[in-house]
Amino acid sequence: MLRIQLVIGWSERQLAGYLGEHRTALRRRLDAGETLNARESRWLELLEDGHRLYPRP
Repeated sequence: MLRIQLVIGWSERQLAGYLGEHRTALRRRLDAGETLNARESRWLELLEDGHRLYPRP
């Protein structure tokens, strides 16, 4: 997750907002060992791939 945030350039707060969650709730989920659902994970992976394959000019 941290790698994806770094590649995309989002803060934890931005990531939580795009996932429709409060930052604290997302942090608690991840700290408890929970994972994102398959759809959220795939969406983030595709965004990361797009940022790596097509960087800003």
